[in-house]
Amino acid sequence: MSSTIKQNSFSIKPPGQQLKEKLIQRYGDLENAAHNLGLYKNTLEQYLRSSKLGSDSFKIKLTQLYNADFDSLYLDPKQQVSARIDEAYKAFNNLLNNNLILLEELKQAASKYNLLKKYGYSVFLLGVQQNKEGMVNESVKNLCKAYTLFEEHQNKSMELATLLQLLKIIAGPFHLYHENNVPDYVHDILKKVHLVPKTYSEQVPLQTILKLMITKAKFLYKNTVIEEQRLHFLYFGNIGYAYGALEEYEESIRYNNNALLYATDKGSVPIFVNNGDACHNLGDLDQAFENYSKALSIIDGDDPRIYHIFIDIWDLLKHTGDISMANAYWDMIDLDKYFKIKHGFFHYFEQMILYGIQNNDEDFISKALSIASDKFSTNTYTENDTVKLMARIGTLVEANKFQTPVLKKIKAGLTRNFLTNPNLTESIRGAAFKLLGIIQFKTFDNFKS
Repeated sequence: MSSTIKQNSFSIKPPGQQLKEKLIQRYGDLENAAHNLGLYKNTLEQYLRSSKLGSDSFKIKLTQLYNADFDSLYLDPKQQVSARIDEAYKAFNNLLNNNLILLEELKQAASKYNLLKKYGYSVFLLGVQQNKEGMVNESVKNLCKAYTLFEEHQNKSMELATLLQLLKIIAGPFHLYHENNVPDYVHDILKKVHLVPKTYSEQVPLQTILKLMITKAKFLYKNTVIEEQRLHFLYFGNIGYAYGALEEYEESIRYNNNALLYATDKGSVPIFVNNGDACHNLGDLDQAFENYSKALSIIDGDDPRIYHIFIDIWDLLKHTGDISMANAYWDMIDLDKYFKIKHGFFHYFEQMILYGIQNNDEDFISKALSIASDKFSTNTYTENDTVKLMARIGTLVEANKFQTPVLKKIKAGLTRNFLTNPNLTESIRGAAFKLLGIIQFKTFDNFKS
């Protein structure tokens, strides 16, 4: 099913409103509906507004029209909530951005009407969407809550689906930067839901947590009747991603290839990219290029994720020494579109800035720093994220030789976008001055050489 949830909010509809929508869907408007039912339009409108829903003869006409009992022509509140959650679940991969209001309302409605099973689904959907829109802390919290609910009600397939969503989130920073730690709040939540055993030490390394979650996912998959093709895809794809994070690249490729057996055309794009990354890390540059090229052949030209693939190919070609072809892919990046991507993780945006610096692209760096500042100002990025970003830039500047104009561009961007920011904190001020010191030294070093 390729439907997309379009409405941004949810409310209970009275029976008359539901009948009105049914009639309009069938006849185009109420005037035509009234004519076909042998009524005046005003009479039909009165019937639909009435708590009794009109005369007996009107009800008989509707039952004959739809060949169904009259009471089955509209849904009671519980049925409406349940149906809306089912609709959202079937289309959760295609939910539009900014559907958090809708999903929060569905969660509240499921709680209000004591729909315990549907409440678990609604919390799961909210967690998935929060991750998609970059709210990682809230996403982990809600997904862990959903995991507990599904475990309590022995809904094994949804327990597995939730665990796999969590696995992808937890693997993200390790996959990109191999940071072998996890924030305290995430560690505590995982411990509460027994994904980290209580017998373990206070702080379990991220590598250990990933291995525990993979083992748990494999056990659940083996002991669960899987009826949805997309759950097979989620299982193989997310475990393949996690193995990539653990640098077990051959296992990653094996699981990714299994995921392709269950993927839709568009759904296979991230799998080909993950395979490309794994092949690149194994040193098989031809296979890496082939996988990235397959992803490019499938993805829509107006899909902003295409720029991630351009960067991957740029990086690959630089390793092969084909600098002119690498730069051709870099030049295909539309900066304005690239920076409009809503990233699920802060780390993706961080990666953009680092690539921009590495490529000595002044426009890219200026725009990146400006948007990072905006996102910090609007609390999209936390103080810790921003401090970490500056530390990463500092590490890269220290380890590489950059052109003096690019270093000056970074320096100007930091001063303009962060040191004058009204939300500036002491931690960010300290990180910014430390980075400025590194840049100043490297600028002087360049001048000497």
